[in-house]
Amino acid sequence: MFAPVILKSLNISPPQKVLIFMPHPDDEAVFLAGTIHQLVKNKINVKIITTTRGEASTLRYGLNDGDNLADAREIELKKSFKILGVKDFEIWDLPDGGLIKIKTKLNTKVNESIKNFTPNIVVTLEPDGIYGHPDHITLSDIVTKNITKPIRLVYTTVAPHTDLPKQSPMAIRPVDPLLPNLIVKLGFFDKIAKIRSLRAHQTQFDFSHTKPQDKNFFKINNLLSYEYLVI
Repeated sequence: MFAPVILKSLNISPPQKVLIFMPHPDDEAVFLAGTIHQLVKNKINVKIITTTRGEASTLRYGLNDGDNLADAREIELKKSFKILGVKDFEIWDLPDGGLIKIKTKLNTKVNESIKNFTPNIVVTLEPDGIYGHPDHITLSDIVTKNITKPIRLVYTTVAPHTDLPKQSPMAIRPVDPLLPNLIVKLGFFDKIAKIRSLRAHQTQFDFSHTKPQDKNFFKINNLLSYEYLVI
């Protein structure tokens, strides 16, 4: 029987398991939605852990002044998971923008989650967090340190670049994202799932108001057609 390309590339098959760590709601949609959709539809057991509820975001599209952003983003994240077919997930309530201040606690929770889920593959953002957000870097560093064989670590990254991604004003060091050695081509239904996943995060993605640099990030990386991994 022909094995789908994503399974062959990752050397994984049902009923093996993939555990994904993302720092904020919507990170899964931007960097991995199509890949997640492919894995789930091919019967891979996928669990996603999002470590914060995204309360520090400056974007609040569609919300009133008194609305709780963290509550809204948690609802959006659950909608995204449903669209992608992910039934096993955790949403932690660690401080958005403050993971670097609670590294010991974060390390303990990551370590326990890996031991309890016993994944074959663990996925997180590449070590520079793609654009240097301290939460991205901190989570990547801690996840990396908690991986031991036979578990395999996979990073999500961006396209091979001539211009580096725009660095976050919060960046704690210069960024130079790892180059991918696996480019995942998204099929028609994967693209649809990704677009729907992005739209689920409606407080963060109002495409009529999205800043030009954010649109360019998707365009330069062709993120609606491809996703990028380091294996």
